[in-house]
Amino acid sequence: MDASLFEIPPMLIQPFIENAIEHGFKDQKENRKIDVRLTYSNKELICTIKDNGIGIGTQKEHNQRHKKSLATTITSGRLNIVSKDFKTKGGLTIENRKKYNERGTIVTLVIPYKIHIA
Repeated sequence: MDASLFEIPPMLIQPFIENAIEHGFKDQKENRKIDVRLTYSNKELICTIKDNGIGIGTQKEHNQRHKKSLATTITSGRLNIVSKDFKTKGGLTIENRKKYNERGTIVTLVIPYKIHIA
């Protein structure tokens, strides 16, 4: 499918890439990787952001254990609003890759979209 036909909300992916750089790689100087993939399957537009940093929840400060990421809060809210407006599914999951015996974090966004037909 022609990617230029998709209309998607701006600035959904950037906060998670920024978090990986600022927090996930904070003490990691070498071998830093971020993999961003967009796929379209079963009428869902899916963005997967995978890094090899410290992993979500691994090194949180004691007084911030229950603090939810601002990027997560804002993006979840935007996805809910845009899902209703675009009438397509939206969602967000964040996992520590430790459960797969790997290092880092996986963010999966199901991005609401419209198809622009000229």
